[in-house]
Amino acid sequence: MEFRELAERYDLAKILHSGRAGTVFRATDRRTGGPVVVKMISAGAAPLEEAANRFEAFAAALAVLKHPALPAVLDSGISPDGSAFLVLEPLEGRRLDLAGKLDLEAAVALVGLLGQVLDGLEAMAARGLAHGNLAPDNLFAVGAPADTQQLKLLGLGSAAFRGEVATARSDLFSFARTVCQLLGASVAPGDSPSVQLPFALTLELADDNALTRILERLLRREPAERPSFREVRAAFRQALGQSAPAPAAPAPPPPTIQAAPPPPAPVPVASPPVAAPPLPEPEPVLEGEVLQAITDEVLDALTAPPPPPPIAQVVEAAPPPPPPKRRTAVLVGALAAVLILAVLAGFWFLRRPAEEAAGPASSGPVVPPPPSPQTVLARLEEARQLLAMGDETRARETLRDLSFSGQSALPAEACARLADLEGLLDMMAVERLPTDLRRGLDNGDLGVLRTAVAAGAGLGPSLPADLKGDFETARRLVELHRLAEADAAEGKPVAVLEKMAEMSSLSPKLSDPLDLREKAAAAVEGEAETLAREAHYDEAIARLEPLQRTWSAREGLDARIAGYRTAKDDEARQRALLDQIPSWERRKKPHEPLEMLRGVKPTPHLAAQIAEATRRLEAQLAQLDQAAPVVELRPGFGLEYSRGNPVELGFRVRDDYEIKSVKMWAKAPGGKMKEMKLEEHLAGGYWSIVLPVSYHQNGTVELYVQATDRSGHEGWFGTRDKPMKVTRIGSNRV
Repeated sequence: MEFRELAERYDLAKILHSGRAGTVFRATDRRTGGPVVVKMISAGAAPLEEAANRFEAFAAALAVLKHPALPAVLDSGISPDGSAFLVLEPLEGRRLDLAGKLDLEAAVALVGLLGQVLDGLEAMAARGLAHGNLAPDNLFAVGAPADTQQLKLLGLGSAAFRGEVATARSDLFSFARTVCQLLGASVAPGDSPSVQLPFALTLELADDNALTRILERLLRREPAERPSFREVRAAFRQALGQSAPAPAAPAPPPPTIQAAPPPPAPVPVASPPVAAPPLPEPEPVLEGEVLQAITDEVLDALTAPPPPPPIAQVVEAAPPPPPPKRRTAVLVGALAAVLILAVLAGFWFLRRPAEEAAGPASSGPVVPPPPSPQTVLARLEEARQLLAMGDETRARETLRDLSFSGQSALPAEACARLADLEGLLDMMAVERLPTDLRRGLDNGDLGVLRTAVAAGAGLGPSLPADLKGDFETARRLVELHRLAEADAAEGKPVAVLEKMAEMSSLSPKLSDPLDLREKAAAAVEGEAETLAREAHYDEAIARLEPLQRTWSAREGLDARIAGYRTAKDDEARQRALLDQIPSWERRKKPHEPLEMLRGVKPTPHLAAQIAEATRRLEAQLAQLDQAAPVVELRPGFGLEYSRGNPVELGFRVRDDYEIKSVKMWAKAPGGKMKEMKLEEHLAGGYWSIVLPVSYHQNGTVELYVQATDRSGHEGWFGTRDKPMKVTRIGSNRV
């Protein structure tokens, strides 16, 4: 293992992303001068030498892979602090998790683009590599239009260096989870997971069942039960209505779904959808792909989805026409009447194998029916699974979503199970509530407090008396943060600051996961700065009063207020100076106000006026003072003296405007050049100096005189390099 100093070759310029596992920088390669991206990966629990060997093998294999779905690896190594680094090509585009909610056209296009991700994972698997870190934030779209976009896999190397178990089969599992998140699909976990795509998307796909079935197989707990890359690719193509490779061994087609009688609406109903063609046989499991190192507890946590979005209940009806004509039929029906669109929405539920048709829809107003017993049972099972994984809060929320009408549809046995589950949750809530409340209040952890409030709210009057104080404090904190978030969305920064101040008084260590306080303070400061630029300093200070009242310890606040007060005083002085400048201009004395202006820091409101006045004065000075000063000996003075007598020198300095300074430097025999003080005579620009015998010692004195005018021009009598010489009369010295 060889350590390398990253700074020896790369200049790190900007942090692009930072997380628990490492940091990504924009950098410059000093060897080539080109831009690069440097990913620093922090060490995991594995011994450094073992992790380094594993990472170096991974990086070397990745560097020669050269696949369109993978960024080019330019360099890699281990730094002296025990971190690993990958140097990658820079990419221009955006992360998929930052794209926001997709419209239907973009969602369908994404289904096609995700095949590129699959290709990249398969290329890695063919070389014995696994990503191990696949998620929406590690998918990067390069290029603008959908037909030329290329998805790139980011997040490479973290799992290899940190010792996290990853195989091709686990990558396929993560791929399915990522697809569900990006498309907004809900997942009911379990040994045989159930995936539900958004209804609008199913209408746009040629065969949404193919996509749904393959995602459900990919999310199975047992790695060996997950399909191969070839099967997944074929299913995605089938979902888009593209031709798939012929299967190697045809299997019997699955039974078709018996359609319910059509609704009494003038909607054309065709035959049930044609069963999907059999998929190819699975590829052999790659060596080491079985996830033996991942425990059931870890896999259970992976399969737990975020709470599924609410799905509107609709009246079930007959199945839609076959996939090639389904979209046209729906669009025509939608144009016919809104009622027909509502009826057609029920078709999707009929095409799910686990549900039964409920009969024809009524021709009267559409009233959402209560959830079917199957739906309620699924939610009950979901709550049980969440509780088994230790997620009590979401389990309680899942049960709370079940309406009374839905619960009434349960059989007696399921009602008993529901009652037992609710009782167990209540008991666990009482056990954990004291710890969560105390920990949340002590540490200011808003997430823990939300969990505690959600748990305690279900206890109602049964909440223990000794917890009521802490619970009310926690409830108030959670409510204040919710209200502050609403105020922030409505553009009310002062209201946000007031609520955050109350929260800080209740919990001094309070966390602010949404950074509401900082954003509100910045908004108020921005408003104050705008007022100050317009010279409304009193209003600017008043605008900061709510911030000073609610967050007096904010860094830089006192200095900002003091700056506005100083600017207010400076504004008055600068206005007075600007008012006097015309008088100086008339007297043709521009240098005087210019010297005063050089020490002024203009207030923003007067900066333009001061700049204009300075320009005018400098132009006038340049016109008045064009020539350099002239320095010459006065009549009657020379550069010779008699032995034993002092040296008397007189100079006359003339300029076309005004002299600023006259200085003389002299060097006695055997001495060094140093400045000598000239005596100025007020009339005529005359200057003189007397050098005593003790100074010149009857030897030769070297000297030069420099005169400077108000524009900075210089005039010389002698120079530094060629000084004038004062000699004794009768000496032999030249």
